[in-house]
Amino acid sequence: MTFDDLIRYKALHLKYVSSNSDLLDMVVEKNPAITADIPMKNVCAMITQQLFDDLTNACGLLDISKRQFIESAIIEALAKTQSILDAEGLHEYMAERFPAAQEG
Repeated sequence: MTFDDLIRYKALHLKYVSSNSDLLDMVVEKNPAITADIPMKNVCAMITQQLFDDLTNACGLLDISKRQFIESAIIEALAKTQSILDAEGLHEYMAERFPAAQEG
């Protein structure tokens, strides 16, 4: 491990620990009924066995829950989607092309 690797690891570890990203998993694990008080939805999708195995292996290697991994991936994908839609002017295009649909 190089010096840069060590500093990067320590910096990222500190960011991770201070973000409390494990908190929701710990709370739900200890008291599943708590989700009744937190507005949450279950996201289900059929995926190939290979993709599931890859997800399981990656989460195991990184010691993170599938919920954390998937939530992070969805957040990043939605941000990228919004950025592309904005860059392409899709909302303006749709408003010009279909003005009645924007009123409802």
